[in-house]
Amino acid sequence: MILNRTSKAILSSWLLIATAGILVVDCNYTPPVLGQEDVLVIIASVEDRPLLEPLLMDVFDHTMATPAPESYYQIRWESPVDFEDFQHYKNLIIASLAFPSDSTGDILIQKILGEERVAEAREGGNPIFVSSGVRCLLFNLR
Repeated sequence: MILNRTSKAILSSWLLIATAGILVVDCNYTPPVLGQEDVLVIIASVEDRPLLEPLLMDVFDHTMATPAPESYYQIRWESPVDFEDFQHYKNLIIASLAFPSDSTGDILIQKILGEERVAEAREGGNPIFVSSGVRCLLFNLR
């Protein structure tokens, strides 16, 4: 699957909006969090990662202009089967592609979001959800 410039620009815009939304959202209760401030954990299936990695790296893999260039985030890729180990991390993104379907990432997204929200995103609705401090991205690329 090859992303054209328009699709890439739209998805990059959605990611930036989601990141801004994450920073603005405030909850009364926040569970204890783990992980370092500069570590971004991205959970994606083995099938989806090759297609998601260029897009997510384009958004999150930037360096600070310091005398010794330093990345804003250390990006760590994990499998959906390891979600329980990372569910309380500060910077956690769960990303999945609607197509091709897979047996790990899609199940995790459906478990967190529910069938209705997944169906909405697959039909062209909002592909980004923030649920209980977990950021879920469902990309419907065609």
